[in-house]
Amino acid sequence: MGRDDEREHRGFGPMMAVQKGRWLDGGGSAVGGGGAGQDDGQDPPPLDSYFQGGRAMQGKSAVIGDGNSAPPVAELVRIESDSRDAQILTALIAPEMVLADQPPAALARPGVYFWPQGILGAANGGGDPIVAILEWGIGGYQSQAEVDVGQGVCVSLPASFLIIKARLDLGIATHAPGFHPFSTVGAFVSRDSMGGSNKPQRTRYLNPALIPLAVGGVATFFVPPFARALTLERRAGVGGAAMTVDFRSSTTSPYRVLIPAGVSAGPTKLSSDIVFVDVTNDGPGVIADMRAMFELAL
Repeated sequence: MGRDDEREHRGFGPMMAVQKGRWLDGGGSAVGGGGAGQDDGQDPPPLDSYFQGGRAMQGKSAVIGDGNSAPPVAELVRIESDSRDAQILTALIAPEMVLADQPPAALARPGVYFWPQGILGAANGGGDPIVAILEWGIGGYQSQAEVDVGQGVCVSLPASFLIIKARLDLGIATHAPGFHPFSTVGAFVSRDSMGGSNKPQRTRYLNPALIPLAVGGVATFFVPPFARALTLERRAGVGGAAMTVDFRSSTTSPYRVLIPAGVSAGPTKLSSDIVFVDVTNDGPGVIADMRAMFELAL
């Protein structure tokens, strides 16, 4: 197979398939490989060109925000090489940390602190979670996943192309009127596995419209790609809150877990057919906050 037969699809459109050196779009129409609609005919650059003979590529940082303070999404990494150059690539994504002599007022503890840039100041009641959007693949196949950045995350992936973007999960943190949240986040990529992954996760948060979750109320959390286990944490009112957790496929509820008040829920393994989870507050107290932390098989 020649290089013209191994054009990689990159982007967020329909999955494409290879047939006799041509790409097929989502409707089965051929693009590229000669004739009308062909590509530019140029080979993808070798992977070495991104690393300039070394083991790591230069990092990049960007500011993300709510569309007012900064764009809501920023691209940090784009590697697009020939599929025959595929290897393990390790990406590190982390917020830019700043030195703060005083912690947020909510902590009120003396000392010296490092905080992700963008969450400081009395006007900003807390940081909006940073999410990394990963898109990677080899040849005509691509995968996509979202991971929590938190204080920093490291992921190793087999790939000939890799795109990393960062986004703020808006609407979760509480801000003073007129405050526009922002954060600075950066990433770099190294060749081969540099210590592997640090168990990346994707957190889903209780819909603010449901806060507090009343007794008998139900919260639904959709399972993200590559999820293999779930841990539920909640902050309950007086008396605590027991929970019934229903793990659901598209048509059935294969299994259920009952969580007594005051007991942490998880981690619970997810079978391959589970696509969302329903959590019912069994009381006696309301649930003031809840999050579903999905461990990812990356």
